[in-house]
Amino acid sequence: MGTSKEYSIVYEIKGKVFEIRSTGLLGESAGQEFEQRVNYGLEQKLRHFVFDFGHAKSISSPAIASILNSTEAIVEEHKGKVCLTGLTELNLKVFEMVGILLSAEVCVTLPEAEIRVLLEDTQKKD
Repeated sequence: MGTSKEYSIVYEIKGKVFEIRSTGLLGESAGQEFEQRVNYGLEQKLRHFVFDFGHAKSISSPAIASILNSTEAIVEEHKGKVCLTGLTELNLKVFEMVGILLSAEVCVTLPEAEIRVLLEDTQKKD
């Protein structure tokens, strides 16, 4: 194996939204880096997070565990909101099975996620 990483986890702060875009093969080290990025956003006092997996080739179990931990920290500990986008059908099913979707909303497009993450959760009011 070469020295270059098989993935990238980049973030961008867009107003009140902390956006994380993941590309490549997301393994254990990618999961750890993902959690570090989320923790940085929380340290910046941000509560609205968008996770874009549209360019992720695969997401391993350790990376999924990191995403679950991060999502729970944002929603439960910091009373924030998470929107996910770019999920394959398989990833969507796995995220549902492990409980990520109990704390996060799925959006079809990145622009939709950037808007919805700022809206109050109307589903719980019904």
